[in-house]
Amino acid sequence: MLLLDEPLSALDKNLRQDMQVELKTLQQTLGLTTIFVTHDQEEALSLSDRVVVMNKGEIEQLDTPANIYNQPVSEYVARFVGEAFFFRGRVEGGYSGLALRQDDGKLIPIKGEALEAGQEAIAFVRPEWVDLSKLDVLLEPEAPQGIVDRLMFFGQSSDYLVNISDRQMRVKRRNDGKGFSSGEAVALRFIARALPESGAGA
Repeated sequence: MLLLDEPLSALDKNLRQDMQVELKTLQQTLGLTTIFVTHDQEEALSLSDRVVVMNKGEIEQLDTPANIYNQPVSEYVARFVGEAFFFRGRVEGGYSGLALRQDDGKLIPIKGEALEAGQEAIAFVRPEWVDLSKLDVLLEPEAPQGIVDRLMFFGQSSDYLVNISDRQMRVKRRNDGKGFSSGEAVALRFIARALPESGAGA
C-alpha cells in the first residue's frame, strides 16, 4: 500500500498536471493500492478510482468519482464536491418529464431516482450543465431567465455570473466566439439533478 499526503501541493499547475498523469500511470502499472490525501477536489476526482466523502466522522458516500460528482446521494455531498446552484420545491409530473415547482410558481426541469409527484425535493445544477441562449431564440416559455452580471475569461472557457431573481448562478461556457455581454438578458436551459428532501439533509 502506498500512502501519499499532498505530494503535489507545492508544484505549479502545469507540472502538477503532468505529475498526476505519471502517478496514475505508475499506480495502474504496479497495481498498488494507494491512499491519496489532498485538499484539491479536482485532483481527488482525476486520480481516484473510488472517493469517500465524510461528514462529521461518518461516511456520507463511497463511490466512483463520476457518481460522487454527478449523482451525489445527499445535499451535503452535492455541496461539498464541486460547485452547484440549488432549487427547492415540490415535484410535478408531466408529458415532458418531471419538474420542480418552486415557491414563486416557476418550474425547473429535473431528473433523479425515487422521485414522486407531490413530494418536496431539492435540485441542483453544475455550472457546466447550463446552456445560455439569447431571449429572442427562446423555445421554452418557462425556461429560467437572467441577466449577465459579469464574465471571467479563462482561455478555453469563460464563467458567466448570471443574476436570477435575487440570486446569482455561475455558468461555465466554452469560448466559441459567440459570448454574451454584461447586462444582456439570457435564457438558461438545463435539467437539474433532484433529491427527495428526506435524502437531501446536510
